[in-house]
Amino acid sequence: MRPFLFCLLLIASTAASTAYDGAFEKCQQKEKDATGLRTCIEAERNHASNLLRDQNTDSLAAVEKIAREQRDPALVKQFRAQQAQHVRARTNTCRKQPSKNEQVACEADMDLAHVEKLKRYTKE
Repeated sequence: MRPFLFCLLLIASTAASTAYDGAFEKCQQKEKDATGLRTCIEAERNHASNLLRDQNTDSLAAVEKIAREQRDPALVKQFRAQQAQHVRARTNTCRKQPSKNEQVACEADMDLAHVEKLKRYTKE
């Protein structure tokens, strides 16, 4: 089971490091002025952050349960390392965006993608 979980962590961190289009384009279609665009993008980021926080808590609990059952505390360390990798990838990818709005939208999109990857831990 441990190699399987490690592979799952690796796949999740790789997929989360890819930027997805979404928040910026969605808000650009909805809002026509700069203030509305900025507000919409901030709302998208807040929504993604809240989802990520909740899903991370649930996923960590699932990984801790598996680690207890298998008596392997290294699984929790791997999970935390994967979380740190997501933050590094998000920071490195999003800082390359040309505008502040695009940077914030990139963060929201990457967090949402990471939430989807974390859901794998809680589906069982």
